[in-house]
Amino acid sequence: MQAIKITGLRRYPQSLVQQELSKVQQAQTFGALLEAIDAATQNLNQTDLFDDVKMSIGGADAQGVHVTIHLSEKKPYKLKVGATTSGAADEVRYEAAGTLRGFLGKGELATATVTKSPKHGLELAFGLRRPVATPLAVLGLAESILSVDVEAGGREAPWAPATSSTPGRRVDGRAVRCACAARDGSRRLVIEVARRVGVDDDAFSHSTKCALSYALRADGRDSAAAPTDGACADASVEVAGLGDAGDARFVKAEGALQNHIQLAKLKNGFVALGGVLRIGAALPLFGSGVLDLAMPDRFYLGGPLRLRAFERCGVGARSPRARGAPLLAGDATALPAVGGALLWAASLILSAPVPGDLGRHGLRALAFLDAGGLLAPGARASLPSLMAETRLSCGLGLALAPAAFARLELNYGWVLRARPGDVAKGLQFGVSAAFGS
Repeated sequence: MQAIKITGLRRYPQSLVQQELSKVQQAQTFGALLEAIDAATQNLNQTDLFDDVKMSIGGADAQGVHVTIHLSEKKPYKLKVGATTSGAADEVRYEAAGTLRGFLGKGELATATVTKSPKHGLELAFGLRRPVATPLAVLGLAESILSVDVEAGGREAPWAPATSSTPGRRVDGRAVRCACAARDGSRRLVIEVARRVGVDDDAFSHSTKCALSYALRADGRDSAAAPTDGACADASVEVAGLGDAGDARFVKAEGALQNHIQLAKLKNGFVALGGVLRIGAALPLFGSGVLDLAMPDRFYLGGPLRLRAFERCGVGARSPRARGAPLLAGDATALPAVGGALLWAASLILSAPVPGDLGRHGLRALAFLDAGGLLAPGARASLPSLMAETRLSCGLGLALAPAAFARLELNYGWVLRARPGDVAKGLQFGVSAAFGS
């Protein structure tokens, strides 16, 4: 590497970009240079300060290569006011949101959002992000984006989702969450303090969590949203209750591995086979005591992107009671899912672009075979119990990754194996930021 040229900066200092270029400057081979450029481009896009980030290589000589970074800055402010609805009169959601970028000239990003809806009530969210140098080089976080987020208000409890006939159980409006995070590319460290409350006017007991979590990712896929080649590995660990802070005390670990191979080349893309394996487990803090996981801390399974053909959080027993609370009204599908302390899930997906221009623009047909299961807290983990709790499903669908920034899936699945209490759902639509997330 001989020189790096930065163009397009007007409101932000060059140091904001240069701190993302340390690995580019240190690259010793052309392959390492390409990987470092790709990672730096992704990191700069994640700051939400730029509309476009492009890097070009040119002018190679005996002393190295020249890299040019072309930046297009976003507007310094953004205000959005609107309403959305799914068609029902009680599902109108009103939202007002504001964003300030670089208001101190150091690459800051401040956000505020207020939403109001009959289902979720009033919700408030505030966030502040700024690139900083941290003393966390050992965790790969020497140059990080530091963020502080505060959320308050009601929201739908994920373990008790809405059905066609009943509204989702709503978390009480006194719920508050404050998180401080440091993120550097594929690594993220989060310190979180959350006051969680129950559903349906305290039918579930209150709990307070003070936790420290660390997550990392190694991604070698050709595309995050619609991969056809390469592998990706994720791992995370969360420790709650250090120093006897809060009443949640556990160690929770989760990992995922996926691999994709191209089977055949067509005129408008590749036929690809992809596999995903995900496991997760929660244990008592330092291995002592009885594991008592609050509802928000448990693993849940089911939905259009985790275990297809099952309702969101639809795998596992559903209980009308929680910690001695009163019965919750509603049919079985609307009752809260019990969740689990051990999760495993796997998917095998065969996909190919649909014929014509639609396939060339990213629309793919897919066939899937999914498996997975949960073990409730306190259940003994053994091979017979894992096999007995395993669910199976298969089906067909369509997937689209518009501009490679999100993945949309429309699937129809059939349940091959289920357990009492499971809730199936054949036709499903799902949205995610990346394949396997």
